[in-house]
Amino acid sequence: MDADIENLNAIFYPKSVAIIGASREKGKIGNNIVENLLNGGFNGRIYPINLSGEKVLGIRAYKNIKDVPEEVDLAVIAVPAKITPQVMEECVSKGVYGAIIVSAGFSEIGLEGKKLEEEVLKVARKGGLRIIGPNCQGIINMSANLFAWFGAIPKIKGSVAFITQSGALGGGLISWANEENIGLFNIVVSLGNKCDVDESDLLQYFANEDTIKCLTIYMESVKNGRKFLETARKVSQVKPIVALKAGRSPVGAKAAASHTGAIATSDQIFDSALKQFGVVRAKSIEEMVVYSIALSAGPYARGKNIAIITNAGGPGVIAADECYELGLNLNPFSPATNAKLKELLPSHSSIGNPIDITGDPSPERFKVALEAVLGDDDVDGVVVIVIGPLKGGEEVGKIIYDAKKIYKKPIVVCWLSGEYAGEAPRKLQTEGIPVFKTPEGAVHAMYSLVRYGLYLKVRTEK
Repeated sequence: MDADIENLNAIFYPKSVAIIGASREKGKIGNNIVENLLNGGFNGRIYPINLSGEKVLGIRAYKNIKDVPEEVDLAVIAVPAKITPQVMEECVSKGVYGAIIVSAGFSEIGLEGKKLEEEVLKVARKGGLRIIGPNCQGIINMSANLFAWFGAIPKIKGSVAFITQSGALGGGLISWANEENIGLFNIVVSLGNKCDVDESDLLQYFANEDTIKCLTIYMESVKNGRKFLETARKVSQVKPIVALKAGRSPVGAKAAASHTGAIATSDQIFDSALKQFGVVRAKSIEEMVVYSIALSAGPYARGKNIAIITNAGGPGVIAADECYELGLNLNPFSPATNAKLKELLPSHSSIGNPIDITGDPSPERFKVALEAVLGDDDVDGVVVIVIGPLKGGEEVGKIIYDAKKIYKKPIVVCWLSGEYAGEAPRKLQTEGIPVFKTPEGAVHAMYSLVRYGLYLKVRTEK
């Protein structure tokens, strides 16, 4: 890891954090950040900085960061844009290593703001200080109990690092994951205008994080396309990358420019390059989330031959259509597999692909079908569709978990009518088996495992 990237340790694993612009007034950004740091259990030192020098949420405050008696690793800056260069000078004088500038009013508003942003960066470079932002929502690192962020924070730790140019999107997805009781994110970074640290720096940094299984990016622009693609090429050989790039259309590109002062790149060129370098591109927020959940769970598929097992014909047909649209193969099973299925399943079951074990089956039928197709060398992954009312939902969940453990092939589940499932879907998610509420979601998840698995296979065979 080069020195510039290693310097990011002070941002993601600080021993001390100063919040410049820490307000005593509830609802203010500076107050919310202090509150999140406290509630998140950050075990380093917290230094609120405000002009009054009065306590914030019971913590002693200082009028200036230079008055703090100890070292400060990270400064979170929430002051008006026009005084941010002065505050940065004070941070450099103090010897701060990293800064998160949540303040808006920089290059996103035009020439005057751009000049301010350039001034801030010039001061930071002089002091060797790295910057996240400006015009961002902050960062979260659950492995460090660090919530230098205003807004909702995750309740359950996942294994995805989410790098987003839109802080509001990050906050919205955190709230969604909390509502769904899903552990999705471990790290969230709101890049904002990315005057210094960009997605390429973060990809390189997080590639070395053992707690991160998938790197997900929402972007509206790429300032240095060559740097990004070269970094993505290297990192995607180590960890999967999911990318959602907005501004695909002329109208979207114009909106992106007004949001962060971004200049959108050619979408066709970008799309082609992503495919070449193994990045799984999402076309919607829903796809981005589905791909992230699947790729952070694994394992990856070695081929495109998929089996579908369902206890309801309709959802199985929908899943089959989706496989066709995405280029996944639903090949006939081998004679040996067909013989097993015919012998062990009731005569009224359909033993084609999809396998329909019929409505209200015993859990044993799922076990028979799963073991038969997972034991088939020509099957690379299985989509299991479970729909209630179903007796033995908990047992079905255990059967699916045990099968994945034994056969080590990707299994993705669509569990409809969750009210009959008991704790089975939640337990499967906890054990790293993706569960979705629609057949389409499950098939798209499998598609991402196939896409990335085939990329790794090609790389290995070269």
